[in-house]
Amino acid sequence: MILLRQVLLFVEPAFSFMKVYYKGLILVLFLSFFSFLLPLIIEYSHERKEPNFLEAQTYNLLLKGTKLKIDLEECYKLFWRGKKQIIFQRNKFFLLRDFNYSNNLLQKSFDIAIKKIKDFKKRERLEEEELKFKMEETNLILSQIKDLLEKIPLGSDCFNSYLLAHSYIKEAENFIKLKRKREALKCANLSFEKSEEILFKIQGALKEFYSPEKLAEWKSLHREALNSSFKGVTILVVKDERLLYLLKGGRVFKTYSVEFGKNPLEKKLKSGDLATPEGKYKITMKKGFGKTKYYLALLLNYPNEEDKRRFEEAKRKGIIPHNVNIGGLIEIHGDGGLGIDWTEGCVALENGDMKELYDIVSVNTPVYIIGSLGRNDAMSNLLNSKVWKNLKKS
Repeated sequence: MILLRQVLLFVEPAFSFMKVYYKGLILVLFLSFFSFLLPLIIEYSHERKEPNFLEAQTYNLLLKGTKLKIDLEECYKLFWRGKKQIIFQRNKFFLLRDFNYSNNLLQKSFDIAIKKIKDFKKRERLEEEELKFKMEETNLILSQIKDLLEKIPLGSDCFNSYLLAHSYIKEAENFIKLKRKREALKCANLSFEKSEEILFKIQGALKEFYSPEKLAEWKSLHREALNSSFKGVTILVVKDERLLYLLKGGRVFKTYSVEFGKNPLEKKLKSGDLATPEGKYKITMKKGFGKTKYYLALLLNYPNEEDKRRFEEAKRKGIIPHNVNIGGLIEIHGDGGLGIDWTEGCVALENGDMKELYDIVSVNTPVYIIGSLGRNDAMSNLLNSKVWKNLKKS
């Protein structure tokens, strides 16, 4: 017993040391677990965590894109592949689940969808700005064309083209009200292109119409008409003013609004060109009720000698075919007042004005038809307008 007690006394410090040592070792191992193993466990558990939030977020984004009618076919394919991976991982033992691949698929679907939606909204904003610009520019051009149509006889073709362009812009306005901006932009572009085309044609036609040579010829005919009026009543028709003047003693004593052929800026050359002649003529016949298909009519001596000379020269130069006729039956007649140029080359008045004119004039009354007196500023207004300057820049 004494020996055992001595052995225990000797071994007891060693046991005490061992206890402290093992406690320290356990503490070190515990700290090591938290320092190294715990992050690994957290990371591993994160890999096993289902991407529910990302899945819901991506799905909502895809629905939003679909409502905006964006092509998200690629995004949907990635999304459904991710969904299949989630289902596949759910069927595994929870410690073996790994949602990394499904996360990547869903994230890729989300990123592509968000980019497409941003691009769509940017494009939509640019289209909206373009639509606003096109609407403003087109309305400005159309107002310019309307002003020119009211001031100058530009013909039925030009008027019909204007109506078409105007209908396009009205259709665009209706689409804007329905919030169908792409259709509105399409119509606005059509109207803009048509309006631009009309304005360029008008500019070319007016430049030719108001040539210095023609203005000189018309001024000469105007002076001749004034001189003729000292001998008796004389008719003066001015195309770009849409007016018929009755002259007497060098002064105007009656004025009537008139309408011309469908191609009014041209000088009549042949049958079927729908142009109203220009030059010096006279009344050869007064057609009363029942003698004309119109209300009343005054037949002119078209073609005169100058018209015949121009016609033969045009045939000789090959400007017109050899088998065409020079035309005839040019009248000043009633049934006008339509507000557009509609005749086949005649000069039309409203019936009340026609009756008054018919009673004043007689056979052999001189009739002078000219293009302009040089008083219409439509050409200079067009060339100096903001619309025309913008078109030239574009």
